[in-house]
Amino acid sequence: MAVVHSHSPSVIPFGVTHTKLRPIYHMGSFLWSGTPVFEIREVRPENDLLVRDRPLGRALAGTLGECTCVLMRGHGMTVVATACLRRCSVPSTPR
Repeated sequence: MAVVHSHSPSVIPFGVTHTKLRPIYHMGSFLWSGTPVFEIREVRPENDLLVRDRPLGRALAGTLGECTCVLMRGHGMTVVATACLRRCSVPSTPR
């Protein structure tokens, strides 16, 4: 399994607004599974926006569900795949 985390400034607004992040060309096809938003404050009201322990990691994974990308409100995004070769270019796609 591969996990890629990004702090792309152009992605962060999609995690704090009601605007959906959707693919508009083939390099964004991994977004078709959906982009749920992880709201860390629902799990731990007092926090620094960092997933620092297993309970927060489980909550993030639960929000991700069957999707390949989860937006992290006010923080960035995390993308998962079965192999790194498939997702290494993902952080540079949403700019």
